[in-house]
Amino acid sequence: MANEGNLKKFGSEREPREAGRKGGKASGEARRKKRQMQQAAKLLLNMPVVGENAVKNLETLGFSEEDMTNQMALLVRVFQKALQTGDVRAAEFLRDTAGYNPETNLKERQFKYEKDKEKGINQEIEDTSETDESIYGNPEEKDDPV
Repeated sequence: MANEGNLKKFGSEREPREAGRKGGKASGEARRKKRQMQQAAKLLLNMPVVGENAVKNLETLGFSEEDMTNQMALLVRVFQKALQTGDVRAAEFLRDTAGYNPETNLKERQFKYEKDKEKGINQEIEDTSETDESIYGNPEEKDDPV
């Protein structure tokens, strides 16, 4: 619950609207900056790799010249670090980047199951009458007073 002393009181109807407008503009600016940073990162990662060591490293692993990007060099370096030093975080990063994170995969399967369950999709209903009869017997036979 909010502390009443911390809440800002607006003097008129116009002030909350203006505060909301300022917040909306600031939010839009933050989203624009984030999008620009994403575009810059993608540009850097997709650029051809430079540097003799990086090129030799990729050539040694058999990459063609068209596949020699900064992104590939970065992933190869993380891969080598995981192998050479046993860096678990590097190995986890590579595994997760490749889409093999077991925790994420499990959550995705659970989410899909719950979603399908709500829709009634893929919910098998088994006929258990034979099993019930073998366990409990035939209900018609029990009613006969013999």
